[in-house]
Amino acid sequence: MVKLRDRVHYPPGGYRWYQPETNWAPPTWLPFHDTVLAIIDHRNRNPHQRDRFGWSVDYNTVSEELDLYNARICHEMKWFDRIQGDGIPDPPPKTIPRPVLQSGRPVVAGVKSLAEWTIDGEVVPAEVAGARAGICADCPVNKPGSMTDFFTEAAAKLIHRQFEIRQSRELSTPFDDKLGLCDACGCPLRLKVFAPLRIIEKYLSAEVRGKLDPRCWILKV
Repeated sequence: MVKLRDRVHYPPGGYRWYQPETNWAPPTWLPFHDTVLAIIDHRNRNPHQRDRFGWSVDYNTVSEELDLYNARICHEMKWFDRIQGDGIPDPPPKTIPRPVLQSGRPVVAGVKSLAEWTIDGEVVPAEVAGARAGICADCPVNKPGSMTDFFTEAAAKLIHRQFEIRQSRELSTPFDDKLGLCDACGCPLRLKVFAPLRIIEKYLSAEVRGKLDPRCWILKV
């Protein structure tokens, strides 16, 4: 069985968990032990669902669940240095609720889902991000405002965490103060300009592509 190589070193993006029955995910960047305790606490706070779905609140059992959950993600993302063991695990389940706009329109394009792609992973060179940002700064579908103006509170917290990681890596562009939300794809532009194009294109539907401004850097490749 595939497992995490250890429970000390964070996988990219931190330890992930998603409880679909209650649409809940623990705070990001908790240590493994604290994530286990957060899951147990959440399950105990929802006794009806706990009993209905047979959720375990045993520490060792939940630890194994969390380990396997993240090992499956690491295998899917080809982070093979983070896992050990034999066999090919099932594809990972949805890891966190997909960020949702206040209007209810899900974010489905542009950058890879923040559940999978994080700013602490692969990013494009600074000069590429800067050139992209220059185009976005004057784009008519660039909507200024705080992420809480566009996203639900839970999704905004996730995005702000990515902004914190971005800052810790000293990733910036000369146009940061002009970058808001792409109204075509629903992506935070200060993150999107650093995303590898191959990841953006993976989630770019024909419908969203048609909403992009003709000058968009995505269409120039």
